[in-house]
Amino acid sequence: MSHAILRACLPHGFLHTFDIDESRVQEAQREFIEHGFGKNVKVTHRNVCALGYGEDLENSVDACLLDLPRTWDAIEHAYKVLKPDGSRLCTFSPCIEQVQQNVAKMTELKFKDIITLECLIRPFQVHLSKMRVWTDDILQGLVELDKKRFENLNNLLDQTKKIKTEIESTSSAQDSTDVELPRTSQSSSSSLPYEYPDLETLNKTLNDPKSSFSANMLPKKSHTYAKQFHETISHSGYLTFASKRL
Repeated sequence: MSHAILRACLPHGFLHTFDIDESRVQEAQREFIEHGFGKNVKVTHRNVCALGYGEDLENSVDACLLDLPRTWDAIEHAYKVLKPDGSRLCTFSPCIEQVQQNVAKMTELKFKDIITLECLIRPFQVHLSKMRVWTDDILQGLVELDKKRFENLNNLLDQTKKIKTEIESTSSAQDSTDVELPRTSQSSSSSLPYEYPDLETLNKTLNDPKSSFSANMLPKKSHTYAKQFHETISHSGYLTFASKRL
């Protein structure tokens, strides 16, 4: 946490960090020096809830972050070190009951712009999947296929109408003259080159043409997608922000 805040303060800012445990103070100071931040941070062994931050920091701090067991006990001390106009305070609490005590203390000290945000861990499952996709070339090909089918069906419809008209004319002439037509083949019913569908079915096909195209012909493309877990186990956390303005 201190390293992240320190990087945000650089290159001209300075970080003061406090801890009640002397061993952690020594370890943190050693790490900062090893990482090249020795001139930009000061680690102090001090109980800020009871003793505050010291008179030398009063009205000189731009922002203060409190992550303590009893944060509300340190808010008044933080108020003293924050700059008079526009400085910011942030407190972290693991439960809403502590948030209520923090907000009550901030309100008592006339902090402004008080707002609380809930912090939750939301892990996601990331998967790589291959999905079939429509391309411009495929769509154009299907359009051309439909045009061809319409042309073929229209030609078939014209031929069917023509043959039906000829059959009806021949039948009418036979009835009026009562003359038997000569047989041109052994099986006149099978003399047609193919079997014609009825006009109703043909018209329905023209209005809703279907091709033999299958979606399995589409090319595959890799896609990465993320999906949130249905259940997530994590600790609750709340960040409360406030501004000091006189």
